[in-house]
Amino acid sequence: MFKPILQSILDESSGALGVFLLGDDGIVIEQARTSHTAADEQLTLVVELAAGIKNIRQTADVLEAGALNEVVIHYEKLSLLVHILTDEYFVVLFLKPDAISGKGSYLLKREAGRLRAGLNQDI
Repeated sequence: MFKPILQSILDESSGALGVFLLGDDGIVIEQARTSHTAADEQLTLVVELAAGIKNIRQTADVLEAGALNEVVIHYEKLSLLVHILTDEYFVVLFLKPDAISGKGSYLLKREAGRLRAGLNQDI
């Protein structure tokens, strides 16, 4: 159910390396990647990212900043776009460092409703 949605995000994002749907517990529900060369590194990073997202949400609650919607992280060799779907689930798009992140952000927002609908069916 989720694979075609993630694959469309991956295919339409210039410079995309992978896209992952996961829970805030770090368990990956589904993924799509362009290659398996960095598969272990990507997987490790998204699992660890889940803990960071939890901490950001807790800080936002303490500061009464409102709900977290999106996080963008730019590393030297990689960029990550994180789009929050629900209180428990989010989607992460891996991009090459020179990729333009605007299109990826748009695609994540565009497909968020379909991903949420699928999550609600699975629950």
